[in-house]
Formats: sequence, structure tokens, C-alpha cells
Amino acid sequence: MENSDNKNVIGLALGSGAAFGLAHIGVLHVLEKEKIPIGIVSGASIGALIAAMWGIGLSPREIENISGKLKKKLNIIKLLDFTFPISGILAGKRLRRFLRAILGDRTFEDLKIPVKI
Repeated sequence: MENSDNKNVIGLALGSGAAFGLAHIGVLHVLEKEKIPIGIVSGASIGALIAAMWGIGLSPREIENISGKLKKKLNIIKLLDFTFPISGILAGKRLRRFLRAILGDRTFEDLKIPVKI
């Protein structure tokens, strides 16, 4: 991939895996510590959530704190709202409300790092 200056950029893909996906936060810590620039990030499932939070400019520490609050204050099962599987088994309304509380009304246009989900 090239950016508008015709220079190569590094893309980061964050995968799924529920609690295992939280390991992505450690990767973000290292990337920032080593000053490795990421030009675009993508994610699936938990990786998409972390990609979105990082894309809006939250630091790995802030993402880690949000994840800790989620584990302490909310039972993850309470965020799940099962639905008849047309496109998936979760309707996502509860999770969407939780994320809106964290991310506000930001959109993809507000991202500091482009995110593809």
C-alpha cells in the first residue's frame, strides 16, 4: 500500500478471539514505544473494537483502561443480545450503546488512523 506521498505504509490487521484479542493492546504498546508508524489498521470482532479505539486516537493505556472497566463493571454476557441468525447471532444493540458511551458520536471521518472493519 502507498500513501498520497507515494511512500510505502505499514498496515496492521487485528484479529478476533474475545479475551485473546486483548493481546492486541500489548502490540500497540510496542508499536508506539518503538515509534513504528502505522498508516492503516483493520480488525475483526474484538480486533475491530480495538482498531476503532486506536484509530480515534486513544492510547494503548487508555484502551487497556477501558478494557479493564469493561471486565470489572460489566458482565460481558450482559452486552450480548442474541438474535435469529440472519447475518450473525448477536443483534449488537447493547454493545453499540456501550461503545457509544466510550466513543461518542465519532465517525470514520474523525479517525486519526484510517480503520477498515
